[in-house]
Amino acid sequence: MAMPSDPFKKFQHIPSVDDILETAFNRANKRAGGISDKKGEIHRARRKEVLRIEIAYDYVMEYLQSIVKSVPDLTQLPPFYVELAQILVDNDLLKQKLGRISGVIKVLERLKHQHIKTILTLQKEFDIGEKRKQAFGRMKSVIDKLSSDFDYLRKSRQTLKGLPVINQYIPAVVIAGYPNVGKSSCVNNLCGSKIEVAPYPFTTKEIIIWFYKHDREQIQFIDTPGVLDRPMAKRNRIELQALTAMKHLANLIVFLVDPTLNCGYPLDVQLDLLKEIQVTFLAIPRLIVITKKDLATDEEFDQATKQVQALGEQTIFAYSAITRENEAPLMASIKEYLKNFRPPAT
Repeated sequence: MAMPSDPFKKFQHIPSVDDILETAFNRANKRAGGISDKKGEIHRARRKEVLRIEIAYDYVMEYLQSIVKSVPDLTQLPPFYVELAQILVDNDLLKQKLGRISGVIKVLERLKHQHIKTILTLQKEFDIGEKRKQAFGRMKSVIDKLSSDFDYLRKSRQTLKGLPVINQYIPAVVIAGYPNVGKSSCVNNLCGSKIEVAPYPFTTKEIIIWFYKHDREQIQFIDTPGVLDRPMAKRNRIELQALTAMKHLANLIVFLVDPTLNCGYPLDVQLDLLKEIQVTFLAIPRLIVITKKDLATDEEFDQATKQVQALGEQTIFAYSAITRENEAPLMASIKEYLKNFRPPAT
């Protein structure tokens, strides 16, 4: 089974402009410090300063190129991440910043050759040293103009690296329903295995992932607090876009309904959310779990069942996290829905 892959793993750390230049100058000075030349002091001075320019300029150009190469094309990511990334980062602006850096690399290449060519014509050590200083000064002047671009890349990297890493090689069951309807208790019972949490940039909470493992069979159950647990009208633009991202992740939606009043949300309010999810996730199969079977009265349970059926839902399970009633058939039904899962091509 393939391991989850962070699509932003290669997006490298973006240091400050001053840090890059300091490293470049230090390398240049260290490498050129021990040069000797039998052809005389002028020849030695030329070699020394040419080498310092080559080392400093080449280091900076290579570093800038490595930054450009490390930034992923957001339009080429798996669809789930494309949706999320577009919410958080302006891909056109990101490309513009990378284009500016690539343009600076070309400028530096030209400046390097110009300064080296001039040094090779000079006849005085003082003039040679001054030209090298000019070369370093010009490089600093050019690189300093990238400070705002670096700031944007740095913020983009921090934002994108904060996205949850989802294993798209394991089928995903997305858990939906209002808070306190019994989602955690139900999934904890089904999985009986480790739980992972990861930052989720659209809410103040974290995405929660449970893993079911039996022999070679694996399923991930994903709860996204703040995304699939309240009406569309109460969501901001970013949360609505986050909702569309879930379409690319969910292989099955398990919607939990609490027929009692214990969760704090009336049945009709819960079913309104179900209707919104039916429309939003039209192509994704759904399974309905009516929870707290041990607490609900027969009247509450029957009413919930009839109203869910009236919405056209066919697969409905009564469940109690306490007695674990119907747990085995519930899990069997989930597996049946997922039997045709195919991981994305690598």
